[in-house]
Amino acid sequence: MNEIDRHVGRRIRAYRLLAGVSQIDLGGAIGVSFQQVQKYETGQNRISASRLCQVAARLSVPVHEFFDGIVLLPDGPKCTDTGEPDTLELLSDEQALAMLRKTARLHPTQRRAIDNMIDAMVEESPR
Repeated sequence: MNEIDRHVGRRIRAYRLLAGVSQIDLGGAIGVSFQQVQKYETGQNRISASRLCQVAARLSVPVHEFFDGIVLLPDGPKCTDTGEPDTLELLSDEQALAMLRKTARLHPTQRRAIDNMIDAMVEESPR
């Protein structure tokens, strides 16, 4: 698997989830099975330029968004992924989004306390 294919696949998945589109629905819209969509999303299979354009159209996303985070260097393209999820990935993670919605209803003092607790947990957590 290629890091660029994985990066594009993760972004397809994130935009699909944000749009509320299932793998079955996306596959039907672009003429492939949901298993093939899964393989695109994991980077196991490469997606062609024409198929990526179909995905972009179905998800109402400009094609270039799938390449955000990739830089062109003299020795070839490289992902600028830091290993940390970006905002797009966080907003498409159901659990993270549910936590965000819940904490938004809390008093600012409570949110600060939770933030401090999470900071302490992250510092203690082995990677």
